[in-house]
Amino acid sequence: DLKELLDLESGRDRGRIYRLAPPEFQRRATPKLGEASSEELVRMLSHPNAWHRETAQRLLWERGGETGVVGLREVVRSGEEPLGRLHALWTLSILKKLAVEDLLVGLQDPVGGVRENCVRMAEPLLNNAGGLELRNRILEMAEDEDVRVRFQVAFTLGGIDDPRCSGALEKIARRDAADPMMTTAVLSSSAEAAPALLKKLVTDEEFVTDEKHVPLLQQLAVVVGVRNQIEELAPLLSPLDYLESQEQGLPCVEGIVSGLNEGLRRSGKTLWGVSEETFQPTVPRPELLKRIVERNRGILSDLGKSPAERLRSLKLVGTAPYEVVSEDLFGLLTPRTPQELQVATVQLIAGYGTPEIAERLLKGWRGYSPPVQFVAAEACVNNTARLPALFDAIEAGTVPATQLSPLRRTLLMKHGDEKIRARATALFGDATAGPRKEVLETYLGALKETGDAVRGKKVFEKQCQVCHKIGNEGYDVGPSLVTIKHRRPDEILTAILDPNREIGPNYVQYAILLSDGRTVTGMIAEETATSVTLKQQENKQEVILRSNIEEISNSGVSLMPEGLEKNVSTEEMSDLLVFLRSL
Repeated sequence: DLKELLDLESGRDRGRIYRLAPPEFQRRATPKLGEASSEELVRMLSHPNAWHRETAQRLLWERGGETGVVGLREVVRSGEEPLGRLHALWTLSILKKLAVEDLLVGLQDPVGGVRENCVRMAEPLLNNAGGLELRNRILEMAEDEDVRVRFQVAFTLGGIDDPRCSGALEKIARRDAADPMMTTAVLSSSAEAAPALLKKLVTDEEFVTDEKHVPLLQQLAVVVGVRNQIEELAPLLSPLDYLESQEQGLPCVEGIVSGLNEGLRRSGKTLWGVSEETFQPTVPRPELLKRIVERNRGILSDLGKSPAERLRSLKLVGTAPYEVVSEDLFGLLTPRTPQELQVATVQLIAGYGTPEIAERLLKGWRGYSPPVQFVAAEACVNNTARLPALFDAIEAGTVPATQLSPLRRTLLMKHGDEKIRARATALFGDATAGPRKEVLETYLGALKETGDAVRGKKVFEKQCQVCHKIGNEGYDVGPSLVTIKHRRPDEILTAILDPNREIGPNYVQYAILLSDGRTVTGMIAEETATSVTLKQQENKQEVILRSNIEEISNSGVSLMPEGLEKNVSTEEMSDLLVFLRSL
């Protein structure tokens, strides 16, 4: 028996006997490849076992030089196993012996996976003097039958310096525009080709009327807009104007308009402004935008439309100047508007440069939910011209200073503008100022006493358990206490006795006036397109339909009440702090 013979033979002779064994035995046995010749290693590249193939490839690479190069090229051209041909090509590549002729053979391989890898391997050679034949072949492969090959070709075309790449990308785009991954690949290579590619696709009525092509067309339009070249924009508006007037391919037309505007905004311009300032008055191109804005105004204000539809319309309404659509936009900042749409609206408004924006945004502050308040504050704090209005609102008590993170406040107190720096220091400089200062000073003595954790647990159960949970006891309403042991005792004491000093946006108490005259209070636990869920002490929750909401008001105070010192003595506070820090 051959296996028994192999087991009995010394290690010196195992390789010889292995080489004499029939192929079916070789496939099962584990040879000592370190003793194999280069020719034997090349043959191993076609082995069905991955360990054999990869070890053989590693050993060929380690030996280097001309080791096995002739045999490798033979495998590329006549190897029966696709994996063998693939390993041979990559081995030639890592040995720096891969020639154009090898790649041309691989690019014609009957198996798509081999062709796909060859496209990748060819990239370093495509712009060389001798790479013309390779470029020609890869440009042809834009129509390859294998989708993975076309996917790789789409990426590779971005690195080829050849005007024909635009046409090759167009072929891939026409065939695979509905595939999100392929869209990404085409876009990655379209920095220079985007204007020509988009122009060709827009003038193809069959292509531009297919709604599945919206993502590709919109993203191509963003690239064209960012380039901000009038000669590239002008040829696009006439076909878009015609298609829109004929009500053909409206989703694609509006997607392109939205994309162009988004790209231009990144360059400091708008499509509306470019249309009015650049083109001849005899060409009614600005009318295209006016019609689109007017149609989408109706969708935006329609409560029966889905949030996704209204978000799409918001982008299109936002292509118009501020003075044209400001009332539409601020009209969305009401409790009956889904939270995600309110957030997107504030972000859109923030993109305009009109001076009154900060004051109007902050005026409705108390009616905003935490995510909307966050983006409204960011819209002001990120724009130096809006900081005075934000400071006024903080000074008036409309916006709590704690809405800005400690880092934001520190940065404002170090601002380069002397006036802003001085005002920020006056507002945020005294971290301990406030109506609870005297209470805190009185209880600081509790930090110096030695408390008892067992007694402290009883204080917690009596005073804190209605909103805080430890293990299976209590209610999960307030912030988690998991990391409280890492806080200093004075920080914990401040959080207990002055809960309104630093309020997390998710723990602010709201009052909601309902259409039946009731007022419900609590923290906003969840928002959907149609409802708001309030959370109260003992984790009681109430779901309120947006259609029943008349007004939402931010109280500016934490759900945790002030005045705990009336129920907890300094000795009990000492016990409570010891218990909390023992968690």
